[in-house]
Amino acid sequence: FPGAHGRAWNKLTQGAGGWKTSCVFLPDEKAPGYGVHVKDDSPHWSHVICCASPCFCHALYGRPERWGCRWYQMWVENTRRAAEMGAELVVVTKADGTLGRSQKGEVSFLKNCGYHYTTRTVREFAEDVLNIFMPDRIIADGFSSYPQSKAEKRFKDCF
Repeated sequence: FPGAHGRAWNKLTQGAGGWKTSCVFLPDEKAPGYGVHVKDDSPHWSHVICCASPCFCHALYGRPERWGCRWYQMWVENTRRAAEMGAELVVVTKADGTLGRSQKGEVSFLKNCGYHYTTRTVREFAEDVLNIFMPDRIIADGFSSYPQSKAEKRFKDCF
């Protein structure tokens, strides 16, 4: 899910019991794991001659970032567990279909591991969620016509 739309994610999944995700948001310094860097032992760093491999930030962003890369290790663990359980993996892109910087690393991981996934824009995903939890709504111009649901209003207010 695109980090730029983290607020939309929180609004969409608020109270949606049973919804499973491998997403990891560490929004600020108060979040456990924020700013923590994790060593990347993957083979693509084998050419580096030093005593320690760089952290995952190097593969994700090209350099260390202040928010760290512990979130990525957590996401990988969550995603592997989900795949082992047979969950459907879905990459949610920005509204224009592009990926955020961190998402590019996530999708690279999925491809390198051979995991099958589908792609949905954040708006398509919102419609999917709303259709699951409010299947009787009337669609007009991409959102329900009158009366507008609280969930839809919360989603639209995020953009």
